[in-house]
Amino acid sequence: MEFELKNLALNQDFVPAVGSKEKVTSIQVRRPGKTEFFRVCDNPNYVGYFGLLEVNIAGGRETYLVLPEQCESHADFVQPKHLFLAQNTEKGNFLIPVKDPHAGTRKSTWAQSLMDAIQEAKRHWVRVLADQSIGAYRCHIATATIPDPIWPDESFMQLILKAFDGLIIDSNNHPVLRRIREGA
Repeated sequence: MEFELKNLALNQDFVPAVGSKEKVTSIQVRRPGKTEFFRVCDNPNYVGYFGLLEVNIAGGRETYLVLPEQCESHADFVQPKHLFLAQNTEKGNFLIPVKDPHAGTRKSTWAQSLMDAIQEAKRHWVRVLADQSIGAYRCHIATATIPDPIWPDESFMQLILKAFDGLIIDSNNHPVLRRIREGA
């Protein structure tokens, strides 16, 4: 008996066809990559305003969620940011942190342009590119037809807890705060 490869290979949709449903086991807090098209969930229950602390570590950055009662006493390095649920074309979910464009003494064109792109991403697949010459992100809308995202069933609170598992600053004695204060 002779076979052709096309008759042996499974369709890419095979896994959903057998009735499986993905459960989110981890989720990153990050900005989208420059070649990454993404959508943002338009459900208002999947956005929040949080105190975040970014710490440089070997090989990158780590983002901590700072409980509200700790934010005021550490305002020098805790930044209030919006977190938006996003999904890329590979069905990868992530949380996009964005500063409030109007926080501080002057408007941030970087934050405002990213916020504008996020609003666009609630309706279209977009990607953002940093443009130093204008001091802002440029928003590009996909011209190809890309299927709509399939948002996770988990609540925003569940996603936040997964994203910040082990990364929640809940006291003045947290090791990260001690390291920043003491320079250790």
